[in-house]
Amino acid sequence: MVLNALDDTVKHLHNNGMKAIISLHNANSLTGHVACDAYCEKYTNASSFYSSSEAKVDYDARLKAILEYDSPNFGQKWKYLDHVIMAFDLQNEPLIKQLHKLNDNDPDDWLCGRAGVLRNALGSSKTKVATGGIGGS
Repeated sequence: MVLNALDDTVKHLHNNGMKAIISLHNANSLTGHVACDAYCEKYTNASSFYSSSEAKVDYDARLKAILEYDSPNFGQKWKYLDHVIMAFDLQNEPLIKQLHKLNDNDPDDWLCGRAGVLRNALGSSKTKVATGGIGGS
């Protein structure tokens, strides 16, 4: 499982005095140019993914599920590992190739909306919420 492998990497970083920044999804998987993941297949392209209310619900569920992951190495859910995880990126390069959305200041409120969901799901954790390099530029 991907999260188990990532948890092993986080443990290795921690054992060497470092904290992790974890990106919760790769936006390049939405474009279909390099890969086409489940979101790409369901919403057909990045533009519809970022503007769809249903996609936001789906993605918010992903965020919450990852934070609830039980770390076998630390014996806690990831959302409680602020001593190990410095930040969670909303996504790697969110809104990549979505210049119209970026120029219109994210009219569908994808960035701030997802950041709010992530922050609320983290609760009192000191783990930061990061953008992941908006637009890849």
